[in-house]
Amino acid sequence: MYFIFQLEFNSTKTYIADLIRAYAKQIGIELDVFQDSKLITI
Repeated sequence: MYFIFQLEFNSTKTYIADLIRAYAKQIGIELDVFQDSKLITI
């Protein structure tokens, strides 16, 4: 089963996506984070 969550984020900076990855790794959640110029998709 998949849960897809999208955040509107109009920037090319990746600090939010990197933070999401770090938190997920710390608590043991396996996920993919994709970022383009308008969205972060988890």
